[in-house]
Amino acid sequence: GAQHVQAMSEKLAQDDKDLQAIMVQMDATTAECEKREDAVAEIQSLEGELAEGRRRFALESVYLQSETEYLDGKTQEVDHDIGQTAQQLDEFRVVTGAVETGHGSRMEAARSTLERTQQEQEELRRQLRELEEARTRASCEAEVRRS
Repeated sequence: GAQHVQAMSEKLAQDDKDLQAIMVQMDATTAECEKREDAVAEIQSLEGELAEGRRRFALESVYLQSETEYLDGKTQEVDHDIGQTAQQLDEFRVVTGAVETGHGSRMEAARSTLERTQQEQEELRRQLRELEEARTRASCEAEVRRS
């Protein structure tokens, strides 16, 4: 009887130790699961930030493309205007050379027209420079927004 009680008491003590070991292992497993859940949540958060960054980049790309197309169109318009003005100047120079016969009033009118045309050409060149500067600024701003 006493040995049997002793053996049961030892077995109970051993079972208690085994139970404690299992509980420690369960606590460690629970802590590991919580760490993994936190890591998964962090990964999901980073994926969301990445998706938002990609969306913003796509919007900036569309904006930059539309600005570039707009400025390209304006640049072509100004280039065309400069070409026409240069052609007018060339034609006017030919006419001025042929007409130069001493008619003072006609010569003065021609000079006035030439000056006006040259002023228009300078104004068109100034506009072209402004458009090119605007395009450069838009490109720089888009680069800054992307970074």
